[in-house]
Amino acid sequence: MTVEPNDLRIKFELAHDAAARLRKNLDEENKLDAESDTLTSVYYDTGDLSLYEAGLSLRLRNNGDGHHVQLVEFPNGATHYAADRIEWEEAIASERPDFAVANGHAYPPALNEKVRHALKPVFRSRVKRTSHVVSRGDAEIGVTIDDNKIDAGEHSAAFSEVEVALKRGEPAELFQFVWMLDETVPLRLAVEGEGARGYRLLKDAPAEVIKTVSIPLHAGMTSADAFRVIAHSCLHQVAGNEQAMCAGNATALHQMRVGLRRLRTALSVFSGFLIDSQIDTIKAEIKWMTGVLAPARDLDVFLTEVVLPLRREYREEKGLQSLYRSYSAQRAKAYERARQAANSVRFRALMLELVAWIETGPWTMNQNEPARLARARPIESFAVEELTRRRRKVKKEGKRLAALNPAERHTLRIRVKKLRYAAEFFSKLFPGKKRRKRELLASLKKLQDALGDVNDVAVQAGIRGEIIGGAKGRRAAAKNSQHRAFAAGLIIGHQKARLESLLNSAEDAYADFDDAKAFWKGFEPPALPALQVQPVQLVQAIPPAPEKSEPPQAA
Repeated sequence: MTVEPNDLRIKFELAHDAAARLRKNLDEENKLDAESDTLTSVYYDTGDLSLYEAGLSLRLRNNGDGHHVQLVEFPNGATHYAADRIEWEEAIASERPDFAVANGHAYPPALNEKVRHALKPVFRSRVKRTSHVVSRGDAEIGVTIDDNKIDAGEHSAAFSEVEVALKRGEPAELFQFVWMLDETVPLRLAVEGEGARGYRLLKDAPAEVIKTVSIPLHAGMTSADAFRVIAHSCLHQVAGNEQAMCAGNATALHQMRVGLRRLRTALSVFSGFLIDSQIDTIKAEIKWMTGVLAPARDLDVFLTEVVLPLRREYREEKGLQSLYRSYSAQRAKAYERARQAANSVRFRALMLELVAWIETGPWTMNQNEPARLARARPIESFAVEELTRRRRKVKKEGKRLAALNPAERHTLRIRVKKLRYAAEFFSKLFPGKKRRKRELLASLKKLQDALGDVNDVAVQAGIRGEIIGGAKGRRAAAKNSQHRAFAAGLIIGHQKARLESLLNSAEDAYADFDDAKAFWKGFEPPALPALQVQPVQLVQAIPPAPEKSEPPQAA
């Protein structure tokens, strides 16, 4: 049978000592006996991990009663659901995978007959599970605490998680309960499922870098529901890169920043109905975290694209060696500030508040007629209008690209970025036209990258000025100052030559964009009812996160 996820359930990671404290707190608060189970699962794959490469997992779970359940799962990629989504589940009598019990359900192509014959156990998990049912007002909330141990041969890992699921009642009650839990034990969104974690252990791989994925929108969805799916996808990208970023992975830091920027774009795209008392705070906090990550990213780009190429060309130049050491140290400090921010109460509260706000924020209950109709509008109709409007603006400004000053180029870069992200958000709504999608999205990426490179040169001008200023200020070390001044001259010459090439690349990229056809062209949106304008009414669906004190962090 096919199993759908609950309407609203959230999984959180717990610190190694937090599960016991949480169990004790729930036992004391609810005075109810919890249910306890031990579940064991064996994951199967081929010797070359073909199921993993195809993006799915197959496991046999024993619920402790001697019965086996066979499950096929795909990663979900949405933080408001559990990290794995069950696609197919069936009770079986065998202790090995049994494909004779499909009952008419089609297997994914990756589970073809050849693969089925080659399956073997690859890792195992053992879960000690405690389940509570909590009543809050008219709501009933399921709380499941898991202590999990994965054994992948040479490598193993233990971790704890808690999942909260709304069984009955209003979502606002669920999030009120989440805030209460967070006061007991710190909660962090869980984005890596058991299967993904097991495969990572099996391959002895570091934390995975989560990149942008296609958004599973479909025609007929309301704009409000589409926003939720898009926003949760962005949030998944942010949360999913946190661990690797904290370990110093430059790609993860970049992708975490991309997730935040995509989320900001989603807020802009759907701003017509995202009107409430929390939106300004939400935007400010997202901007704060994006700003924390920016210096580390800027230094990554400066070192890898400017200093390192020059060091390879001028291997004996002492000034470049000195600058590389100096800016590498600054980069390390920038990463430490980013790590501290990601581990802060402020960031954790932001992530929890975003999940709650996306689902039940005041914007969801704004009864102003334009906002209400905008939320209910079919997403494909809205997407055509929004993409057309943003494309028109980029074309208007892009025609003057060669004549734009730096500030105007920066504005154009922002418009291109938002159009690209919006086109990626809505791509699945328009089936077919693969060539048009590929050409338009490729041209937007090329244009965004080219304008971004031009902007990086402008950002690096400040770094060059710092180099020159620092060299002039060290009169006592005249020889070192001369080396640094010479290195600064090399960088300035390199960047001037590079800027001309980058501007030419940007013009070529715009020409490709101008030639690319809109993949949504030809779609006829349904007529909309006339709006009855009323004063804006803000309804507080849930209170914002409670304020928390945070211990001072080491500088």
